[in-house]
Amino acid sequence: MLGQVFERFVAKSPISVMVRAALERVLGADRLDLWYRRTAQKQYTRALLFSTVYDLMSQVVFWVCPTFYTWSFSPGCAAL
Repeated sequence: MLGQVFERFVAKSPISVMVRAALERVLGADRLDLWYRRTAQKQYTRALLFSTVYDLMSQVVFWVCPTFYTWSFSPGCAAL
């Protein structure tokens, strides 16, 4: 169902696959936005959702995109 490449990755590195799955479940876009709506007191969202900010920050922090400037011209930019 998931493909041979994924199956090999699971076989060689099961912990990283489990951690990734847990983080995606806990920090998914819908959950982040719901959490933000419940806890924000003065902040608001108009065009930019909290999950979008989280996604941008994580891409820069984990060096998927080298800078915010790079991301602004190509959202979801490739690795360095």
